[in-house]
Amino acid sequence: MKRSQQKGIKLNRVKLEYKYKELPFHGPVLTPEGLKPDQPKVKAITEMPRPEKPEDVSRLNRIVNYLCCFLPNLSEVMKPLHDPTHTDVNGVGPTPKNVLGVK
Repeated sequence: MKRSQQKGIKLNRVKLEYKYKELPFHGPVLTPEGLKPDQPKVKAITEMPRPEKPEDVSRLNRIVNYLCCFLPNLSEVMKPLHDPTHTDVNGVGPTPKNVLGVK
């Protein structure tokens, strides 16, 4: 509190919360051990329905990117889903049907 005052930071007494062991902050949760993923978000990701359309694959890619700082090999795991959603220089890309299991 004193440091905030020294730095000229004003705190709103109504909104101020302190002495918490865990605090959600822009996605991850701050803990004494470091950053952790927000469990409700992880649950939402794991319970998402299987992607059916290219837009669903793109949505999954965007949502799972939230976990990139917690999963060191995420880019390699997601590569099969990520590549088919991109197009080449001419605007032509591979069809995501193979990734989605559609024949």
